[in-house]
Amino acid sequence: MFDLSALGVEYGTLVMFIMLLVLLISGMPLAFVTLLVALIFTLGWFGPNAVPLVTSRIFSFVSSFVFVSVPMFVLMAAILDRSGIARDLFDAMRIVGGRIKGGVAVQTIFVAVILAAMSGIIGGEIVLL
Repeated sequence: MFDLSALGVEYGTLVMFIMLLVLLISGMPLAFVTLLVALIFTLGWFGPNAVPLVTSRIFSFVSSFVFVSVPMFVLMAAILDRSGIARDLFDAMRIVGGRIKGGVAVQTIFVAVILAAMSGIIGGEIVLL
């Protein structure tokens, strides 16, 4: 088996970042890229005995009842997008922040704050933006 712990934290981080970029540029979906890189580095740093630890951690994260509401928040963000409310909000913020320097950045931040408050969860707001 390969031993990535010999790289050290600095070079290991660099190799991980390069692997992420290369796999993303190759066209793989982000979920599979992060899974593959995490699995490779888990096996490389800690050996095959760490895989059950990772899977049990993922299962405890997924089985949390707090995340049951996430699909509804994503649905709310999709409804806000399809109904045109988000577009109207961007137009209103363009009037407010259009004349200052960095107005697009200010507009995007204000819209993101308002949409995050409306949708209630960051995942739904990201889907909407």
